[in-house]
Order: sequence, then C-alpha cells, then structure tokens
Amino acid sequence: MGAIAAIISESPQLNNSLERLTECLKSYQHEALNQLYYGRAGFSCAHQWVTPESEGEILPLLQNNYMIVADCIIDNRYELSQDLGIKTSHSKLMSDTQLILESYKKWGNKCVKKLIGDFAFIIWDSQREVCFAARDFSGTRTLYFSHTDDYLTICTTMEPLLRAFDINPEINEAWVAEYIAIPTFLDAVTVDSTIYTNIKQIPPSHSLEYKAGTINIKKYAAIDFTKQIVFQSDDQYEEMFRNILERAVRDRLRTNGKIGTYLSGGLDSTSVTAFAARNAKDKLYSYSVLPKHNFQDWTDKSLVPDESEYIQSFLELYPEIKPTFLRFEDQSLLSNLNNQISILETPFKFVPNMFWLEGVTYRAKQDGVKVLLNGARGNFTISHGSLEINLSAYRRLIKRGKLIKVNKELKQFCNYYRTGRKKMFPYLLKKEVLSQGVYESIIDKNFAACHRTVEKLSSIGLTERGLKNPALSRNNHFLHDGSWNKNGVLDTKMSLETGVWNRDPTNDLRLIQFCLAIPEEQFWKNGLDRSLIRRSMKEYLPVEIITNYFSRGMQAADTILRLEKEWNDLINEFKEMLHHPLIRSWTSTILLHEYIKELENAEGQEELIKLRFVSLIRLLTLYRLVVNKERKGVKL
Repeated sequence: MGAIAAIISESPQLNNSLERLTECLKSYQHEALNQLYYGRAGFSCAHQWVTPESEGEILPLLQNNYMIVADCIIDNRYELSQDLGIKTSHSKLMSDTQLILESYKKWGNKCVKKLIGDFAFIIWDSQREVCFAARDFSGTRTLYFSHTDDYLTICTTMEPLLRAFDINPEINEAWVAEYIAIPTFLDAVTVDSTIYTNIKQIPPSHSLEYKAGTINIKKYAAIDFTKQIVFQSDDQYEEMFRNILERAVRDRLRTNGKIGTYLSGGLDSTSVTAFAARNAKDKLYSYSVLPKHNFQDWTDKSLVPDESEYIQSFLELYPEIKPTFLRFEDQSLLSNLNNQISILETPFKFVPNMFWLEGVTYRAKQDGVKVLLNGARGNFTISHGSLEINLSAYRRLIKRGKLIKVNKELKQFCNYYRTGRKKMFPYLLKKEVLSQGVYESIIDKNFAACHRTVEKLSSIGLTERGLKNPALSRNNHFLHDGSWNKNGVLDTKMSLETGVWNRDPTNDLRLIQFCLAIPEEQFWKNGLDRSLIRRSMKEYLPVEIITNYFSRGMQAADTILRLEKEWNDLINEFKEMLHHPLIRSWTSTILLHEYIKELENAEGQEELIKLRFVSLIRLLTLYRLVVNKERKGVKL
C-alpha cells in the first residue's frame, strides 16, 4: 500500500524511465521504496506498512510468471481465503497484495468482483503478455495512466507521469466545462477524464487491460441493483443492519498503528464510533471540529454548527474514547490552499471543509493514528432518509389507496414532529413539485455548447440547476461511477502526504448492497425520517442523538468569519481571476462581475450558502491551479 507506479514498454530505455518514476515517489510517506523489472514491465512502490501483514513486505512482488504492486487494504480476507482454498493458518501470514495475486491466478480479470476493501493494483502477466490494473468499486484509491505508441505508464498520482517523461500538461477543457457546470460536488461526468488531456484515470468499478499496444477499459458490476432482501419483521432488518455495520467497522480496525475516528454529533459518525469503541483492542482516538470561539450562530433552527453537546452526550456512554476537540482558530480556507491544490493535483469543490479535513489528518498523525474512520457515505447508506422522503412516501401511499397505512404513518409522524394531521393532509394532497434549486451556472454558454456539457449532465440526471428529480438522488449517486471519486482523490493523496488512511465503513460494499436491497419503507416507516438507523442504534447511542428529529449538523458555518481579515484580499483575487484569458473564455464574466460586486457590499456570515460565494470559491481552485503551473513556467 502507498504510491505505486508501472511502465510497460518495448523501449530499451525502460530502466531509465522506471528510475525516474521511482524517484518521483520518494516525496510520499513510505517505509520502503523499491522497484523491479520483469521483461517489458517495470514496477515501483513507495510502500506504507499500515496493516500487521504488510510489515516488512517488499513490493513490487515477483512470483512465478506474475509481478504485482498494490495500494490496498482488503476487508474480506477470511472469505477470500476460503474461496481460494488457503488454510487460515497460512492466510493469516499473507499480505493483502498476495491475496489479490492469488485471486488473479484463480479467477483472472474477474478477481475484482471477489475483492472487498479499498484497492488499486497493477499486475504484469508475463505468460499472457498482459498488464492488468483495477480500482475498487467506489474509487477509494486513485490510479492514473498515460499512453503513447511506445509505452503505457500507470501511477497513483498524476505528477510522476508528467515529470518522469517531461510531459507538458494540457488542460482538458471538456473536463473544465463539466467541473464548472455541475452544481453538486461531483467534479466531472466523464469518469475516465482528468484536468489534463494527456492523463486519464481508471474509473471506479473499472479495470484496464493492456496487450499488444491496445488498452481495453472495462466496467465490472460490483453492486447488484436487482437484489432484494425481505424479512418477516422489523427486528430482523435491525439486527442484520447492526451485524453488517459492525462487521464493516471491525474489518477496518486492522492496523499496526492507532485508530481514530471523525466524531460529530450526527447518526453516522456516532454509529461508526460506537462500534469502533466496542471492537477496538486499544484506546480509540476521536477528533471533533468546532467553530471558532467568537462564532455567533447565524443559522436557522434546523442546523447545528456547534455539535459539542451531542458529542459530549455520546462520549459519556463511551468513556474509553480519548477525545480531541479542534477549533483551528487561526485557519481559513485560504490558509493553505495552494498546498492543498498541489496535494490533490486537481481543482476541488469542498473548499470550506478542506482546511479542517487536512488539519484533523495531521493531528491524527501526531497521535500515531494510521487508520482514521469516518461515516462520509452514511447519508446514502445507513442514514438514508429525510422529511422530504417521508412525505413523498406518504403521497405514494395515497395514490395507491393505502389510506389506513398512510393514516397510521402520518399519526406517528405528527407525534414526532409536533404537528397535526389536519395540517398535513392538504399539503400531501397537493401535486408534488420537484425543486431544482436556484443554481445559475457561471459557465459560458458557447463554451458549454462546444463540449456538449448540458447533454452530458442530462445523461446522469443533472441539469445546470441541480438534479432533474431530487427524489432519485440516491439512485443517481450509486448508478454514476464517478460519484465518490472526489473522496478517493482526497483520501488517497492525504494518505500519501501523512501516512494516515481515511477509511469509511459506511462505504462498505456489503453494507451498500444491504441498504439498496431492503424495502425502501425501512428508511421512513413508523413516522420517522432515517428510521432504520434510529431504530437499530437506540441501545448504542444517547437518546439526545436518536431523538434529534429537527436538526442536522452544519460543517464550516464559520467560514466567512474566518475570512474576516482576508476578505478584501479575496475580493481582489476574484477580480484578478476574471482578467485571466482562460477564465474569461470558460465563464460568464458578466455574471461573475455581478457576483463580485454583490460580495463587496455583502454583510453577514450567511454568504457561505449563497450562490455567488459558492461559485467563486470553487472557481478559485481552478484558477489557482492554472496560475501556479504558469508561474513554474508550464505552458497550458
């Protein structure tokens, strides 16, 4: 595990090329740095020893006719070993990379369907003269490639592919158009594309096969959307939910370092942390981010910027946890932005959160943590649901004539949410209006038309204003292979920088399959939004969290406050940005001029959630990447 690289070439200069690739990996955190040649293939690895089985492991690994290098933690080791016919006493001594290689030997390219965990790997099969590489179903670990007539190069990161071969990066304007036009956190629709035209990525849920100079990228079906799970009682759903979630957490505790968790006051992170505390053999570290001390809450009652009260109520149930509360008093989204862009190698949209995500990871590293758990995908899995989903379900019941059932559900709903059925029935009988939000795209219309951006967004259920049908947001999320790619970019590259692996049990393939296969009703029944997790975890979480029906945590609510001293500098940079020829060709500068003028006169922290600030701050990371490259003499 760690940064991996490969080159497949007919050129006699293979040795020199691999040397340059390996040299580029030196800057990443590693315990061992090695390279290996075998025939037309050369592999290298800046290896991090994160699990007990990986300690002392030398990668790349050469075995018979195969060479492999892998950036991986496999979570279904026991089942995989059973399927491979490997005795438990022997498999306990095998590294995850060895298990992947044995899987490839037995199942060939289909081995990827047998693996559960976070992985990216490259195999050279000398007998078949084939290079085979793959990423896990959600793209938790990154893998990029560059292809010419002379060679194929693959690497965990993009920069070595550019530097090792003196390639001048070319801005991929089709990718830029998608990045600017998409109103969500998704970076691009085209899943194999990157910010550069001369570098592509193996998409999540895909494998790459390279033979005789030809690349074949193929999708493998990890999630079975046709599967259905039906039990006789709610208790059975709840018990299975707990078993699968606890297993997902327990499998991610396998490390030779310490274990930490992101801990907020919500259902996702507390559920993950509760099971981690129950299963961790050593002390568990938790990290919670709070607003600045002088923050004054400007949000409405449905949002909670400071979740410390909920967190404290949780910690009282689990006194064995060692908590750390972080405020990052002197930090803002601008504090380390250039370095963050350099680490991630791409523009990104989660700008207000990046400084504390980075800060927590560095603090965990100081504590000796190697695995840092989170519940980032929980909204789409374990805590799927919302008031809107409940109300939409009640409308469907009315249309189907299930009046007795809807009356029962509505009675419970009104009891929890302190309203009356007489108020709710007229609202439910109205025709449902699917809101698309108020997002107005800042992309230049001609630029968008040139790259058929609107059509691309439409192909995955998006418009320039948001989802075509918000009720189908979870389906869209799992159907699009790139929906979690940004998390893979963040987690992979922060682990290369710090040696700390962010791992998400709520992104476990077994858990996702369960949550998609059970009846939708389990997430809204008994009048509760996010019903399944509330019912299932009531013995494990404090009542304050289980019965918090009215509010959700809000991250980075103090973003504008943190920019107080830098506000004028930020406005001036926005103005400079609009003079850059590339930005002018990509965006509607008239609209952006209006946004900047409005921001100059703006007052109040609520600017954080307004379109003008969101649009400009996301564009800023793209602008900074371009300018930073140009300052280094790179022609784009």
